[in-house]
Amino acid sequence: MKKFCDRCGTDVEWHTQECQETYPVRDEPITIQSILAVCSVCGLDLFDMELDGANVERAYDIYRERHGILSADDIKAIREKVGLTQLQLAEILRCDELTVRRYEEGMLLSEQHNELVKQLV
Repeated sequence: MKKFCDRCGTDVEWHTQECQETYPVRDEPITIQSILAVCSVCGLDLFDMELDGANVERAYDIYRERHGILSADDIKAIREKVGLTQLQLAEILRCDELTVRRYEEGMLLSEQHNELVKQLV
């Protein structure tokens, strides 16, 4: 499937390329090995929601590991282990249910929420 290239002004063939990129995660620079979509004609990086999202998630994973922040899967597993709904967990965390849903979809927990969830087990 072709992608639109801003420089070429048309849909182009593309390929993936690995490179090091640094993402600011909570003001901390996190360097990862990114996978980018690249125009096969001019070499410009192209937007690809799936690849770009995976790159951000890799940066978040490194940040989580460095700072002991629970992953989305960990949060959901803990919530289910203690028998809570997302709404009940939101009440414990004093936030709204949408925030809990976002945590379980990959958003980084705040440090305070991270500690509260860890205390549930």
